[in-house]
Amino acid sequence: STPILSRSLLVRTILSALYIVGGTLIIQRHSSLDEEDTSLTFVAFVLFSISNAWSCRSSYRSVLQLGLTSNRFLLISGVLSLVMLVVVIHVPWLQKIFQTRSLSLASWLLL
Repeated sequence: STPILSRSLLVRTILSALYIVGGTLIIQRHSSLDEEDTSLTFVAFVLFSISNAWSCRSSYRSVLQLGLTSNRFLLISGVLSLVMLVVVIHVPWLQKIFQTRSLSLASWLLL
């Protein structure tokens, strides 16, 4: 009767959470509280979450070893997440709902 949440899995989960929160806080720390900086922080959080999903596919093999297209559902969900992210950031009526602002090319490249 092996536990569902082993010690190593718990450690990996905590490290993943620290990676996402830490990276997002680093982006947020270097910004003010205007809508563009809030949008930048939101985008960073989503991108860290997507990259975390890719990296958590295996405990022993890297993303490149597994292949970027080996999990079709993860690929589709990652692409859809990116499309929805861009829509939420750049479509005016969604900007009002999510309180975001369009990001400049320089901001996108920063991420």
